[in-house]
Amino acid sequence: MKVILNQDVKKLGKRFEIKNVSDGYARNFLFPRNLAKLADPASINKITQAKEIATQKDLAEQEALKQKATELNGRTFEIKSKAGDKGELFGSISEESIKDLVVKESGTALKSVALEKPLKEVGEYQLKVDLGHQIPAEIKLIISAE
Repeated sequence: MKVILNQDVKKLGKRFEIKNVSDGYARNFLFPRNLAKLADPASINKITQAKEIATQKDLAEQEALKQKATELNGRTFEIKSKAGDKGELFGSISEESIKDLVVKESGTALKSVALEKPLKEVGEYQLKVDLGHQIPAEIKLIISAE
């Protein structure tokens, strides 16, 4: 039976793909969970149009992220935290706190920040960030004592 996937299905395929599956798998697993629908000519036409629209949206989103990446590259962000006499922070600066800082100051949401471990000392750090769609940027983070 030919089906069109409504969303990504592990070990089967990605959204909008047309796949041949057994009748029982389609009726008992895919259809009840709304993971797929029957691939008839009308559905195939609709899915082709939806796939084109999704591709265009994806490309537009990537262009917007590239623009944001150029704006973020080299930008400096500063965060203040309580620290001891030797510059050791009482807490730590985690990936989440860096994401929150960047969103607050620049309005740009980050997918991830390349940190091996939370930052625990006062200083300057060059950080690589991912905005999504594997679009990188590099920011400078200054951690200063309160």
